[in-house]
Amino acid sequence: MGSGTKADKLDELVEIRMERQKILDKGDPPWLFLVFREAVLRDIRPEVRKAQCERLLDLMPRRTVSIQILPTEASVFVEGAFHLLDFGHGRDVAYVDGAGGSVPWPGRSALGGTTGS
Repeated sequence: MGSGTKADKLDELVEIRMERQKILDKGDPPWLFLVFREAVLRDIRPEVRKAQCERLLDLMPRRTVSIQILPTEASVFVEGAFHLLDFGHGRDVAYVDGAGGSVPWPGRSALGGTTGS
């Protein structure tokens, strides 16, 4: 793959991500919970880091956004991701994705009330 093709692909990926973020500006935006390590911010190239941090700061005042940054030395962070899906009707689903594979959870009751229900 030539460098022109890589640059085109990068532009396409950035465009897709920017388009996807528009959902946060809808009248009834979804809840967004971000938890990541401080090292993630430090590892971003300096020429990109400032804009990324400004974007996070722009999002923080929104009532549907929660951003938590764990100190690098914190040992409470588990590698992997989880998603809580609330479709507004029917059953809610928790989906855990990690190095050991992906696991769907049956709903809020399996989370021990941690979602506020």
